[in-house]
Amino acid sequence: MTNRKQISGKLKPLSKDSVRIIDNEGSTHAYAIREIIQLEEVNEKFWSRFRGAFDVGFNLTKAKNNRQLTYSGNLNYSSDK
Repeated sequence: MTNRKQISGKLKPLSKDSVRIIDNEGSTHAYAIREIIQLEEVNEKFWSRFRGAFDVGFNLTKAKNNRQLTYSGNLNYSSDK
C-alpha cells in the first residue's frame, strides 16, 4: 500500500475505483485502487512459493586472448509476511 502497510488476504472488487481486502484474521478493509502499489500471489503449496533463476555467460576476445566465464543465480521464497 502507499502507506507502507502490507496486507495478506483475499481481494474483492467493491466498485469501479475501490477494492475490499479480507485479511487472514477476517477483518475487512476498503481501499482505493490507486493506493495499491503491488499485488503478489502467494501459493498454498510449499514448493510453489519458490522462484529462482540461473544465468551463465562466456566472453572471448581475440585481441588479448582473454576468456571470461560469468555465472549468477538467485532463489526467492514468498510468504505471508
